[in-house]
Amino acid sequence: MIKLKKLVESIDWEYMDNLNSAMIKFFTSKKKVKGWEFGYDKMSGTFEWTKPGYVVLATPFWDGNNGIPVNVMKDDGDEIADLGYVSKFKPSGDVKKDVTKAYNELSKILLMLDKNLARLSK
Repeated sequence: MIKLKKLVESIDWEYMDNLNSAMIKFFTSKKKVKGWEFGYDKMSGTFEWTKPGYVVLATPFWDGNNGIPVNVMKDDGDEIADLGYVSKFKPSGDVKKDVTKAYNELSKILLMLDKNLARLSK
């Protein structure tokens, strides 16, 4: 328990909130990433990426963890794959730099998913 407590205490939650807001603003301005449309669920705080038939939940730094966890579902809510943390980058402390890094990492992830959706859906 001590290790978890120290980890949670070491996270700069104010920075993470500022970063999250900046990512939402930036991703919303881009409209689509590699053909995936961005959405933000205010209730859960998740970043959603949609294409006809599919939803990808990929929220950078979810729960204060480094990286981007990825969950792929059909648009009816059936889970296709929980890929875990596909990217493990750490925040640098520079919002602009981290937003750009998150965008680039998400672009790679969504492109990889495009190439593998048929295989994952089986």
